[in-house]
Amino acid sequence: MLALERLSTAGGPTAGDRLRVVAVDVVVLCALIVAGELRHQVDPIEQPLAVVETAVPFLLGWAVVATLVGAYGDRALSDRLWSVRTAVGGWLGAVGIGAILRGSPYFAGAIPWTFLAVMAGLGTLALVVARLAAVTLLASTR
Repeated sequence: MLALERLSTAGGPTAGDRLRVVAVDVVVLCALIVAGELRHQVDPIEQPLAVVETAVPFLLGWAVVATLVGAYGDRALSDRLWSVRTAVGGWLGAVGIGAILRGSPYFAGAIPWTFLAVMAGLGTLALVVARLAAVTLLASTR
C-alpha cells in the first residue's frame, strides 16, 4: 500500500481519491476559462500567457477557498450534497479572490461585472456537475 493511501481513514476517501477530485476540478475550471478565451477570440495556442493570466487568479482563489471550506475533506468526498455545497461556496469565494487579483496591477485584464457573473454562474454549474459525477464514481469504486 502506498504511504499516501495509508493517510486516509479506513473506508474513507484516500489521498488518491482527493488527487483525482482535485484534477477533475482543475480540468473543469481550466476548460471553462479556455472556452471563455476562445469565445473572446483569444487562441490559447497562439496566446498561452493570456490564458494563464486569466486562469491563475481564479485557480489561486479556488486553492485558498476550497481548502478553507473543506472541499477535499472526507465528508465532501463521501456525501454528494456536502460536496456540491463546498464546491459552490468555494467557487463563489474563489471568484471574489480572482476578481481582486485581476483588479490588481499584477494581472492584466479588466473585471467587468458581466465577466464575474459569467465566471460565477458557469463555474458553479460546471463544478456542480463535475462534483456530482466525481463523488458518485468514488462511491461506486468503494
